[in-house]
Amino acid sequence: MRTIKLFIVLIVLCSAYSFADEPEPKEVLEIRKQYQEAKQLEKNTKNKKFTTSYKNTVKEGVARFNINSYAQYFYSADVLVLITKTIRGWSGGTIYSEELFDNETGELIFIFYAAQGAEDRCYFRNGNLIHVKSTDNLVRTSVHCYTLQQEANAKKEALQYFY
Repeated sequence: MRTIKLFIVLIVLCSAYSFADEPEPKEVLEIRKQYQEAKQLEKNTKNKKFTTSYKNTVKEGVARFNINSYAQYFYSADVLVLITKTIRGWSGGTIYSEELFDNETGELIFIFYAAQGAEDRCYFRNGNLIHVKSTDNLVRTSVHCYTLQQEANAKKEALQYFY
């Protein structure tokens, strides 16, 4: 009986170890440092270039949604660094996202996306997804990260016409 208990404990420990988060790549730690710098920039409101807000009522079948969208765009030395966006009212919930761009190259390097209790963190280098951290299904999240990446790059390209 004691041997069986020990065997069960070993199985639980081994399975917990195999499902533990793998160590994050060095690039992810560098991106986190840039993120912290961008969040500091965000606190300094005089560096904020512009904000947009959007309000609309959407009818979907018998349901009505009052959509409120608010976005802020932060620049450092004329390079887009951070976009924060909040959308309230869709399906009764809130969607919050942040898109971080490299302050030297302008390349998208990080996306944070939170909706309906799930959070996705997508890290990019040279346009490729290098690391994903999620509270949801990682397979779905990888596809979601690429979709968010395309949207962020399209937004950035469109912003060039307004800035």
